[in-house]
Amino acid sequence: MPMKKERGFTLIELMVALGIFAIVMTLVSGGYLLLIAVNREAQASATGVNNLSYALDTMARTIRTGTMYSCEPQSSYLTTPSVKDCSATAGSSLGVVDQNGKPTIFALSADKAITLNGTRITDTAITVDRLNFYVQGSTPRSNVLQDTQQPSVIIVVQGTVSQGPGKPSRTFNVQTTAVMRSIDL
Repeated sequence: MPMKKERGFTLIELMVALGIFAIVMTLVSGGYLLLIAVNREAQASATGVNNLSYALDTMARTIRTGTMYSCEPQSSYLTTPSVKDCSATAGSSLGVVDQNGKPTIFALSADKAITLNGTRITDTAITVDRLNFYVQGSTPRSNVLQDTQQPSVIIVVQGTVSQGPGKPSRTFNVQTTAVMRSIDL
């Protein structure tokens, strides 16, 4: 029987195949690492936005179920609540008596965080540059028939969310309105 000569790959073919494989694997690995970095940025941004959402939801829920809104409340508000509108000019803090009858104050702290009675309710990744409250209809009228406006509060928040060290921050502007649920008579 005649013997067949079988040839294998030459050294050059093997080097070319290995080179192409190395290039493809380098590109795939780079893409994978890029996706990991983008995912981390997205998670950091989502965490900050979720925390901001929690702070706004806490404020809105307290306002909706509360009474006696006061724009720019004094420290005495926590012991003797009073009402004060500020529909033309914004206030940087808001006092409200919550559904349990406890006076609370929402404000912007010196370290640019939203606070509830002095306790921070926003994460350190969030920097609040502006927190404004516009209070309308909280001041009682002398005649019940004149009081036609249900008390409401407009909340305006502006700031940045950090996406981690060395990453650019993202800015946000949020506005929401909360109206008192109980009838204001």
